[in-house]
Amino acid sequence: MVLSIVAANAWCVLQLIILGSFARTVRIRTVYAAVAVGLYLCVPLSVALQSAWTGLFASLIGMSASQLVRIGSYTIDPFVEELMKLLPLTILVMVPTFRRQWSLTDFVLIAAATGAGFGLAEDLYRFGASADRAQGISGGWALVFSEGYMLVPSIGKILTSWLPVGVAASGGATRLNVHLIWSAVDGLALGLAVLVRTTKARLIALGLFVYIALDHAGGNMSSLGESWLAWLAWPIRTFSHLRWLMPIAALAAAWWLDQKRQGAQDAAEPLLKAEQSASSRLWGVLGAAFSRLPWSFVSVDRFVRMRRAFRFERAATSVHAGPLNAMVVNERDRVDRELAQLQADAPTLVPPGWSLSALRGALRRPPVIIWLVIMAPSVLWFVVGGWPQTAALQAVMTQPVVWKFLFPISVLTQAWISWRTIAELRTWSQARGAMIGDEAAVVGLRVACGVGAVSLGAFSLLRMLGGLAPGSSILASLHAQDAANSLTPGGGSMLAGSAGAFAPPPPSLDLPDTAGASAGSSSGSSAGTSNSNADGSSKSPPSGTKNAPPSAPETSDEPVPDDLAAAQQRRRDAQNALESAEIKQATDRGNDPAVAKAQEDAVNAARAAEKQADADVTAAQAKAEAAKAEADAQAEAARTAADQRAAAERKAADPLGVAAEEAAKAADLAEHQANQEFLKVDQYDSNHNVDPSGAARRRAANEAAILARQQADAAKAAADAAKAARDTFAAQTHSTGWKPDKP
Repeated sequence: MVLSIVAANAWCVLQLIILGSFARTVRIRTVYAAVAVGLYLCVPLSVALQSAWTGLFASLIGMSASQLVRIGSYTIDPFVEELMKLLPLTILVMVPTFRRQWSLTDFVLIAAATGAGFGLAEDLYRFGASADRAQGISGGWALVFSEGYMLVPSIGKILTSWLPVGVAASGGATRLNVHLIWSAVDGLALGLAVLVRTTKARLIALGLFVYIALDHAGGNMSSLGESWLAWLAWPIRTFSHLRWLMPIAALAAAWWLDQKRQGAQDAAEPLLKAEQSASSRLWGVLGAAFSRLPWSFVSVDRFVRMRRAFRFERAATSVHAGPLNAMVVNERDRVDRELAQLQADAPTLVPPGWSLSALRGALRRPPVIIWLVIMAPSVLWFVVGGWPQTAALQAVMTQPVVWKFLFPISVLTQAWISWRTIAELRTWSQARGAMIGDEAAVVGLRVACGVGAVSLGAFSLLRMLGGLAPGSSILASLHAQDAANSLTPGGGSMLAGSAGAFAPPPPSLDLPDTAGASAGSSSGSSAGTSNSNADGSSKSPPSGTKNAPPSAPETSDEPVPDDLAAAQQRRRDAQNALESAEIKQATDRGNDPAVAKAQEDAVNAARAAEKQADADVTAAQAKAEAAKAEADAQAEAARTAADQRAAAERKAADPLGVAAEEAAKAADLAEHQANQEFLKVDQYDSNHNVDPSGAARRRAANEAAILARQQADAAKAAADAAKAARDTFAAQTHSTGWKPDKP
């Protein structure tokens, strides 16, 4: 049931991603990282602010906190929540790269994803531990409470609905994910204010934000029934039946403005071969994307998004447009090569580096083992115990005896997430310096997710250390908003621990995520042979530079020797250094000869380092191949010796049977030779005369074949007789019970 709540929000986000695919520059995983930020950061931050102002004003005006919370739900709190949902995106767009390269569609998608995470958090706060109240109904589950019931849709119902909500009120006319809808419009408003930046656009943005906040407040007023306050919301509620259309309208407006921002398409813009040969560029892109699914779609999508980012960069007249154009050209060439390779070889659904041996090797790594241990409680709580049939598991996990074991695991989980958040923060400056800013956005969103999860987890654990039971209300003494009042310390700890899913183990424990951040964990190519920068692009050097030698495959079923892995890492570092030096030389040209000479020296030194790294890799590969050849020879010798021992043992155990088999093989060989001699009859000799000895050779071969077959039959008959004698002897001894005397 809890999985259905999560799936509903994930499906809503995917629906908008599909609609925005014709204008977005961000990856799908960047959008879903925003869902995690809404889940782990925005809601706890909103709860903290609402608790602060209600607690302060309740003591100043002498009103009970519960009454003030009720008033705040349709006055101040809607504005606070809408601002908090926009906070992560607002911080991200302070980075100049995002303002230059992102589209308004990106703003809408990321804001909508944050809103979906916000709504998911409210649902998990309220109903994450309510599986014991669920009853199966047609199309999902009903959560039965004393004051009414709520509806949770099934997976089938979710997949056939537009923007479904995870938990819906039973009497609601519409069951839409309103937090996602409101945030999508808020994202458009922020994009207008930041990217268009005209007075008219900013006034429209302010009007959109105020309308959404009032619509939010009007939705909260509907819970007041027939009160006179509820009648104040009727102007806003008049258009509530059009909420389903708001995200579509926001994406359409964003797409229209994006077309104006990037200007007309340049005739010299890098085009795929499929685009050049198609009747239109759109059909060319679609044909290339769907030519060899799924990897053709991944490659083409990466190139198209990068080209869009270049268009926005060029429209902003940025100094980075030239090097970025070279990167797009290199990416275009690489995608064309990938598509040609996919046309020649049938693509596989599983990447080459994904194998059972690789999986077993990963599961033996200590960081992976620790990660699986710390994720186990959250998986048991939400995945295993989130169904009506298994709801008793959540009750068991909140027992004091069980929490004696779960508490240290929860502490370890928060330490793990803190460590991974710090590791991500250390890579921020490197990711921010990439020419494509998408990876920097992922890093920033992960850091925000980690900060929120650690804050929620630490607060939950501190409440339990203060004597609060794991099953009590986490904010019972603060009387904060209703969703947080329903959250228990145990549920809060489990929810915070689930953020470990967004903090996977690093490639090594030497320097957390250094390699992972530089590689960017971006979408790889279908063949898995190309390296990636932090921006998800190919590591091809800019145009006009010497192409780097092809790297040896670094993902295979066999482990890579340590010296070869170190040499390959040095070569990657050298290639990165060379690319950085060449880009700096191309973009930072000035009139100072000393600066130009220093840049040229840096490029030459980087090229020399790359050449030396290539030589080291070649030597390490030769050494590894020699060691592998020696190991193969030893293994082959061992197999031969084992076969010989097995043959000798079998011959000793059944000599007549082995002799019969050898005679049968000799007979088959003799018959083959006889057939060959038959084909040579009447052939010409060296003097081009008919060879008179052909018939004689054929007769001799036939006689030899007949003799060999007779010998084989005799050997087989002897073996069968010996076997029959053994069987008879065994049957007689078994019936009489006689056993031979021991020597």
